[in-house]
Amino acid sequence: MNVDETLEECLIREVKEETGIIIRPGQCISAEHDMYYSLSSQQAYNNPLLYFLCHNPQGEISTDGFDEYEREYARKAEWVALDHIEDIKFHNPIDSVSVIRKAFAVESKREE
Repeated sequence: MNVDETLEECLIREVKEETGIIIRPGQCISAEHDMYYSLSSQQAYNNPLLYFLCHNPQGEISTDGFDEYEREYARKAEWVALDHIEDIKFHNPIDSVSVIRKAFAVESKREE
């Protein structure tokens, strides 16, 4: 997160950089954190993990916003059907499938 941006501005920027998609931020549905040690910097980090609903996705998925490091390790984002989310290998310490299901439940209630 940049010093001069709000959480919502950071979310919009990060989603655009990582996926090429422009979104409208919704509510935060989960807040977690991850402690990890970076071998390259020889430092420990407490990484906040904030999960938001996102609305009205616009644009095409791309890797145009990747920096040099991301171009080496990351792959292009893709849309995945909800009935296939349990087949995905998530690289984070939380139960991502539960967060996605929670987001779907929150959004379903909002639409009622």
